[in-house]
Amino acid sequence: MIPSGASRNLLLAGVDKESPNLVTAGTGDLETGQFSITMQPVKSQGWNTSDLMTESYDLASYKEAGIKIGTTDSRYQAVIEFSLKNNPAFTPKEEPDKVILTLQDEGGKAQITLNIHWKKSVVKSIKTMPGREYNRREKEGYAEQVNISPNSALTVAFELGEATSSNDLWLELWNTSDNKIIALPEGTRLTLLGMSDFYMYEAMETEADGRLNIDKFYKMWGDGTLNSNIMEDTVLTFIVDFGSVNEQLPAGSYNLRLRNETGADTERAEFTIQNQDAVISLNCGDAEMYSKGKQEFTLSIQPNCDTRWQNGAAVVLAQKDDSDFPEGTVFRYEDKDYYPSGTKVYILLEDKDPHTISMDTVNSAGITPGGYELTAEVFPVGENVGTTVKKLTSVSYTVKPNPSYSLKAELAESSSRIASAGETITFIVSYSIENTEISPLKIEVKTRKKEAGGYENSQNWTVTGNDIITAGKGDQEIQVTVPVNITAGTYRLLFALGDQEVPYNIIVQ
Repeated sequence: MIPSGASRNLLLAGVDKESPNLVTAGTGDLETGQFSITMQPVKSQGWNTSDLMTESYDLASYKEAGIKIGTTDSRYQAVIEFSLKNNPAFTPKEEPDKVILTLQDEGGKAQITLNIHWKKSVVKSIKTMPGREYNRREKEGYAEQVNISPNSALTVAFELGEATSSNDLWLELWNTSDNKIIALPEGTRLTLLGMSDFYMYEAMETEADGRLNIDKFYKMWGDGTLNSNIMEDTVLTFIVDFGSVNEQLPAGSYNLRLRNETGADTERAEFTIQNQDAVISLNCGDAEMYSKGKQEFTLSIQPNCDTRWQNGAAVVLAQKDDSDFPEGTVFRYEDKDYYPSGTKVYILLEDKDPHTISMDTVNSAGITPGGYELTAEVFPVGENVGTTVKKLTSVSYTVKPNPSYSLKAELAESSSRIASAGETITFIVSYSIENTEISPLKIEVKTRKKEAGGYENSQNWTVTGNDIITAGKGDQEIQVTVPVNITAGTYRLLFALGDQEVPYNIIVQ
């Protein structure tokens, strides 16, 4: 960082390569302990564009004085960016390698020392999980690659490989595709577990250099920020919730890093943002039901990459016009009955998919025939919900009138209730049929014999005159013939049509 206050025409006037491990950039695979460094002024930060160094300069290639860097703008601090590349398979050591640069302007020279620390990462291991895993439960089906939606959360547990302090640690978010630090989106909510208390932070997108210092986390249910020594092997768990961000992260690959000033930047928590929100659908197997009948609805919830739906869901069912379900209506789900409360039905769903919900109006006054639309408001439940979220879906269905039957049987004037074997008895049977789709229809006649315990099945008698009938009203003259070989006693003839059954008793001598 070059201070403001004066315009400086800077030259690189010397590179003291104290370390033999400094090698030319782009020499191929680096050996253990070797490193390369390039430098370049950051164009947009405090430099005049005229005669500005526009390409990275390799410090190992320095041979003579007079390498022009550029002219600073006196109004601003000017930034020079150094890029270090090394073989990550190095042996840690206490003493840093040093590269001493000499910068020169009109007023003289100044030296800058670059210290290359060879220390392992402060992080020993990382566990990355989709969703809010407060207790770090192990779940079946965790993939090595963590995929979440733009409004989801992820949990990252960093195990520390050395003792440190909260003042020395920070989080960084990197875009993996271009390997650059980016700011956590404004509104990202982070919860820190692993210390004696719980801590929180909400990103403001103004964190300097994309660093989120963990000593900025404030204590939940208390005062103050995190200020503590942290022991080796401590597991710092960060729950990172993107559910309330002002601007979503674009789809792509990212990684979170927990770092300090001297440790190697080798450990990272990889995750991918995918535009795959939860998908909710509601269907019915048969689009028609009887006014007093049953209708099955199938609700499907596909969480995809949206972690807010990991712990299950609840549904609120209602008619789209907010009309009442008829009194006596019952909804059945997983062998449990749910009754409407006002105009709505509330059901907590099981951890399965799909969900079959039956609406039963058999014991009600019936739904008025016509077209309807059942709406479903579906809410995720459990610790992964974070911010309030719901999804709406609906399905149309039609209610038709129930079939209606009436039946009346009378003995013809020419016949008697008392009959003999082989005699034919004539009945005048009146009927009415409405709203039926069943065809053909026929009045059936069954026979029962009175025994000590009641009426029992008996040999059916011969029936004629019960021809095929259609919807509407009418009369039929039906003849019933008493079998020749029959035991004397009381018999009951049952005239049946649809859900109607009319008894008529006959005494056989």
